[in-house]
Amino acid sequence: MIENTYYYPNKNERNLIFMARRLAVTSSVKKGKHCAFALGYKGEIVNVFVNTPDSHAEYGLMKMSKNQQIQKVIVIRATRNDNLLSNSKPCDNCTQAMINSGVKCCVFSIHENRFSSHNYN
Repeated sequence: MIENTYYYPNKNERNLIFMARRLAVTSSVKKGKHCAFALGYKGEIVNVFVNTPDSHAEYGLMKMSKNQQIQKVIVIRATRNDNLLSNSKPCDNCTQAMINSGVKCCVFSIHENRFSSHNYN
């Protein structure tokens, strides 16, 4: 079951979101510049992936993080003109990849300074 809730990032997560925004703009994708962070059980960064024309950020992150313990994924989308955050809710394929990889929670941007999360039980 997927539980959907509003989410309020802690200070460490806000710092990661800031870094993710800066990394997302480096994406070669013209629309929807995404960046995803995989966090371990102690909140440490396990991996980072910026989307490409061939891969969503979350899916690429799961492929890259095979055999690693991931507790949480943080994914953001930066708009191409003004770098503001916008909706980065994972698609069904990315959601399934995260569930199959054992991810417990995915935090994603809804719009600037607004986040939601999916908790996978």
